[in-house]
Amino acid sequence: MSFGFFLTACGGSSKPYEKTAIEFIEAMYNGQGDKVQKMIYIPAEELKEPGIEEMVKGKMAAAAHDAKKQADQYGGLKNVTVLESSHDESGKRADVRLALAFKNGPEGSREERVDLIKDGSTWKVNLD
Repeated sequence: MSFGFFLTACGGSSKPYEKTAIEFIEAMYNGQGDKVQKMIYIPAEELKEPGIEEMVKGKMAAAAHDAKKQADQYGGLKNVTVLESSHDESGKRADVRLALAFKNGPEGSREERVDLIKDGSTWKVNLD
């Protein structure tokens, strides 16, 4: 599958998919497993399989717990900024690269990349 991506470099987040990516990373590093779980895209055909939704929710809750432990080592998450973002021509897929700063750590000490997919009118995190 080929995507024609449009690239944007920016410091703030005015695009809905950038805001979703920031909210997701903030929720992860603040240990908000419930919020993280609601932001994950699970295709309808996979939801039909028994136990898939529960498995994904469990893994994301554990990942949020681990991310919070990492953030706490540096005094917690200070801020998240968009380094660059891109979306496909259809406007249904996006990719956002983020810089994370911690309260007691060096600026831009970590980068994260979030792949997103539009589910109806809502942007969700795509784990595929």
